[in-house]
Amino acid sequence: MIVITQDTEKILAKDLKKTYVNSPEDYCFSISFSRLSIQKEEWLGAMSDISLNLQSMKTMKVYICYDNDVFILANNMPPKTFQIFVKELAKKISFPSLENFCADHLLASSWKKLDNICAYKQESLYRYNVIKGNGIEADESEPLTEESYDIDLLSNLNDRRRRHKYPHVFVVDDDAMSRSLIRVSLQGEHKIEFCSDGTQALSGYVKYAPDVLFLDIGLPYKNGHELIQEILSIDPKAYIIMFSGLKDKSNVLKAIDNGAKGYITKPFSRDHLLRYISKSPFVLERDPNYSAKKQSL
Repeated sequence: MIVITQDTEKILAKDLKKTYVNSPEDYCFSISFSRLSIQKEEWLGAMSDISLNLQSMKTMKVYICYDNDVFILANNMPPKTFQIFVKELAKKISFPSLENFCADHLLASSWKKLDNICAYKQESLYRYNVIKGNGIEADESEPLTEESYDIDLLSNLNDRRRRHKYPHVFVVDDDAMSRSLIRVSLQGEHKIEFCSDGTQALSGYVKYAPDVLFLDIGLPYKNGHELIQEILSIDPKAYIIMFSGLKDKSNVLKAIDNGAKGYITKPFSRDHLLRYISKSPFVLERDPNYSAKKQSL
């Protein structure tokens, strides 16, 4: 196992492009340790031990990014072998749900997405170094990486949602005007939380345990389609409504196929928002007459 920790983001981008050109049917595998609070020494040692026992992984390259996200390249390694590796790793670090933070990417169809991820990580690393050079503490700046979320919060997400006194709405949209419109439309009778980009959406979802998630498709760094899959992987019952200014039928169909429960095209009205909120199974579980009450207003 070859481990790369210096200039990782640049080297990874270069190696991904080379592999894409020469072996497009190969896979790149990823583990999002940046979202977990597991010590690097613990999972890296476990990975090394496991690779020694799996013949196809002895020559793999492991790229450890500055935020602790891991990418793996290995010639002709199928997803099934990676799944075995992840299961063994989950046992060694005592984290059974590790598979929810892993992904396999066929380079033939995912190289552009991976290239964008590398570019974003290089930009984030540059900003981080600038902040350090200026003597600014990292937590005083804009978030640079995807936030990790509290596993305890995830474990009691459903219980917290059942205790909401008012419908809780979480809006992920980079358009300030849309956020303002939603705030004005729903204030007074809903609890509303906002997030302006995809990198903070997952941790926000776990923190707020919303009854409804309004999710924009065209987000910076990570789009809404990707976030649907990530959120449903940790909360399969999530009630997600997409909205976007993109009047593209393929986007609508893709959002529904990925698990969204509805779709609103911008510009939207207060009635559009209330119609979906009133259909939320979590809202109706607490107040079966909620929908009828809204229709009578």
